[in-house]
Amino acid sequence: HSVERFLGDMALKEGWPYPLETTEKKETPVAVVGGGPAGLSCAYHLLRMGYPVTLFEAQPEAGGICRQAIPDYRLPTETVAGEVSRILDLGIDFRPRTKLGRDLSLRDLEEGFSAVFLAPGRQAGREWSVARASPDILLNGLDLLKELKNIGSLPSWPRVVIVGGGNTGVDLARTLKRAGSREVHIVTDEDLPSQGR
Repeated sequence: HSVERFLGDMALKEGWPYPLETTEKKETPVAVVGGGPAGLSCAYHLLRMGYPVTLFEAQPEAGGICRQAIPDYRLPTETVAGEVSRILDLGIDFRPRTKLGRDLSLRDLEEGFSAVFLAPGRQAGREWSVARASPDILLNGLDLLKELKNIGSLPSWPRVVIVGGGNTGVDLARTLKRAGSREVHIVTDEDLPSQGR
């Protein structure tokens, strides 16, 4: 990741464009729903193949989980914004604040486009419960990381247990330690008894 980050930062600093060596323009328009990593990648590769692309994003800005939840110490917001701009500036018709099911339907997309790629992303974390635990102390890790990105801070709880050792769990553990939590423990699925999975 370090080499990729170094090259990405250098590309932004030097203003290197993404390569777009398409040979022939196609007339068949394609819709991409979702401006996160999958949607942006799909839109970029479709452009490289010569297709006109319209990218629909429910949020005001593209970037998905990278912009909304990954902490700045791991992936700075400016880096995400720069990479997104480099892709959109290639000629994508970007439609922010346009949510599938609210602002447009699948039928609208079928009528206006030759193909549709759906990449709505994961809007919410996994729901779970713990026997005899009060629901108000069971918080969703993805929601907490989004809260950090939105308001810039998280509460400093003295002791925290995080269930799940994936990227969200590790990002949250590191963030809570930075916020001042004394004890942060990560419990993975392998650590749980079988009935707790």
